[in-house]
Amino acid sequence: MARIKKIMWLWAMFCCAAVLGYAVETCAQGIKYPIAGYDDAELAKVRTWEKEWVGKKVDSSNIDKVKDLLPETMVAFMKDPATWGEIWFTVAPYKTYPFTPGKVKYTREGKAKLNEKGELTDWVAGVPFPEPKDGLQVAWNFDAWNRFDQSFLYPKGFLTDGRLKYDRVVAQRTHVQQFYGRLDTEPVPAFPDNPKNILRAMFVDFTDPPEIKGQISLQVRYTEWDRPYDTWGWIPALRRVRRISSAQRMDTEDGTDFCKDDDSIWNGSITRNSYKLLGRKEYLFSRHQDMSALKHNSGECVFNGVQRERIKVWVVDVTCNEPGYIYSRQVWYVDPELWKIIYADKYDKYGKLWKVQEHMQTVVKGENGVEDANYFGSQGIDVQRRHSTNVLIPSEQGRMGFKGTTDYYTVSNLEKQGR
Repeated sequence: MARIKKIMWLWAMFCCAAVLGYAVETCAQGIKYPIAGYDDAELAKVRTWEKEWVGKKVDSSNIDKVKDLLPETMVAFMKDPATWGEIWFTVAPYKTYPFTPGKVKYTREGKAKLNEKGELTDWVAGVPFPEPKDGLQVAWNFDAWNRFDQSFLYPKGFLTDGRLKYDRVVAQRTHVQQFYGRLDTEPVPAFPDNPKNILRAMFVDFTDPPEIKGQISLQVRYTEWDRPYDTWGWIPALRRVRRISSAQRMDTEDGTDFCKDDDSIWNGSITRNSYKLLGRKEYLFSRHQDMSALKHNSGECVFNGVQRERIKVWVVDVTCNEPGYIYSRQVWYVDPELWKIIYADKYDKYGKLWKVQEHMQTVVKGENGVEDANYFGSQGIDVQRRHSTNVLIPSEQGRMGFKGTTDYYTVSNLEKQGR
């Protein structure tokens, strides 16, 4: 009898352990997503505030009433009209972004984690860490942003000298394709034939200003996270393709104020930086911008007519670990729904504020029938030179979510396009 009782006790313990093990595994797989920027209680407070502010124009005369909801750099611009011109924006109501079917599916199925070197592993697609615990996880969430799987944009804008008060036109055709981590445009979640392990590729063709017309670059990012970008450029004067070294990614790009690492606000390796999460804070940022509402005054570095809505963003302090890098520090403001950097302050090697970048988002329907957000406008201000590169794209001029071919993003095609 004692032996039977012992066997029954051991069997009960085994069953209990199995159930507990299943519960732990289920909890680990039970990823909460989608997650809106506000919970119900927070949103109620936002709606109360919006009753007073939505539709109002904010300028230097009343900026103090909302200064706590703006980055200090934007407040400084608006409080100094003698230097930056009279800047104004309007307040818009908060709205959630679309959570696309593919993003929901792959995020919920996700098993992503970080290895001992802080590199992303076991990630397939979607948001790796929808409830991030630290700044590094926030950074990887941004890096996984997949740019609509495939996109074509033709941004046109202004290179502005704020001291001499004049503009030059800048324009470029930009093709971007996600090879891995695709969500809603077939094939998903990746192209099956990808022997080089390409994460994404970007093709940029400058059409203005005239002195750089015809310059084309091809940038390739890999899924080996510590592998440097491969970058090539077509040089019209030489009629040759030249490979661009990793160090040259820090050079300002063809007359603009920004380098290749500044594309999408950050287009460098995640592993080169350290990240400190400063927490979450409410700000007024552009999230559903009507591009026709943006106004540029000749000779002024900052757009007017930005439609700003209240959103509780993730704020991350970024420090570069590589000696000699152009930025000693950056502060990223990351949207909690799109997981994209929508505003950033960048500091030079001596710790002095150098550049400010902001992106204006627009929700569009892609050719795959899926609605998602992408940036159709941006402003980048070189604070030290009082210079800016500001671009905008009418939303109907972008192509999103269409089926493309991988052979477009090759060096041979770069040479073909140049000729």
